[in-house]
Amino acid sequence: MVNIVIKFLKKIIIWIALLFVLLLTIVLFFVFFPVGDKLAQEVNQKNILSLKIGMSEYEVISILGEPISIPVRYTKGIKTVQLKYGESGILGFGADMDIILEDDRMQKVIIAFWDASFYYCSKEICRISEPFWFNWYIPKD
Repeated sequence: MVNIVIKFLKKIIIWIALLFVLLLTIVLFFVFFPVGDKLAQEVNQKNILSLKIGMSEYEVISILGEPISIPVRYTKGIKTVQLKYGESGILGFGADMDIILEDDRMQKVIIAFWDASFYYCSKEICRISEPFWFNWYIPKD
């Protein structure tokens, strides 16, 4: 009787391990090959690194091309424009790329994967915090 229970538990553990491996494979597939994500056509590493804080909306668009969308909001009389050059896909996988302009001047560039930025640029600092993700998601040219 004990042998039957042990064999049954071994089979259960094997099935749980196989399901875990299958789920892990699916998640990793979506991480490295995001489905449904969007990146504007002119976005590449060279163009992103040529952006400078204080550029006008026209200058940004002349470098990166047309954004995917341009939400605008007003807070305390200040016009804030968010140029969206990248949107994540299914399950939030993929890179979001936002350029924030206030009073027609670029203030921030944020490229993030699941709200963890791997490229960030503001008045204080411009940095690639995660070179692997920057090189993986953003085309070189």
